[in-house]
Amino acid sequence: MLTQKIINPKTKKQKNFFMNMSNYLEKLSVTIITILTFILVGVVFLQVISRYFWKYSFLWGEELAILCFTWIVFLGTTIAVRHSEHFEVDILPNIFSKKVEIGLEIIRYIFILIISIIFIVFGINYSILGLTKYSYSTGLPMTIYYIIAPICGGLMVLFIIERITRSLCLHRQEEVK
Repeated sequence: MLTQKIINPKTKKQKNFFMNMSNYLEKLSVTIITILTFILVGVVFLQVISRYFWKYSFLWGEELAILCFTWIVFLGTTIAVRHSEHFEVDILPNIFSKKVEIGLEIIRYIFILIISIIFIVFGINYSILGLTKYSYSTGLPMTIYYIIAPICGGLMVLFIIERITRSLCLHRQEEVK
């Protein structure tokens, strides 16, 4: 009991730091998504208007729209993972005990963690290859298009670790009660 009182304040501070960092990164992701959505809508609107009225299309418009859309999807995926709103399939109805369900949840998070690490490793390699290639229409290095994969992977790792620790803490609290 005495050791719990000594350990708890430290772990509480660590949890608060971890939660604050996760909250900050989520808010930053939402802000970036919002900005990119406005850019995406503006570029697509400009493309439609220019094609309709002037029969002219900007070369960079489609590529910029694809870049914005890609970043929006990847960053949105990380937020969905954090809130456990990602795609999941219930194969069996809830016939398992609470412990088994928590174990299956942890296994699901571990699979997402593995995929996230794959995003990081291969995304970094692909981004490095993109340093030598440039977009034809925008002139931007292709790394800007590819770097979102390792960024997304890193955020998902962070958020999955948060989900796992939150699930384990909730399970421990339920056991104590």
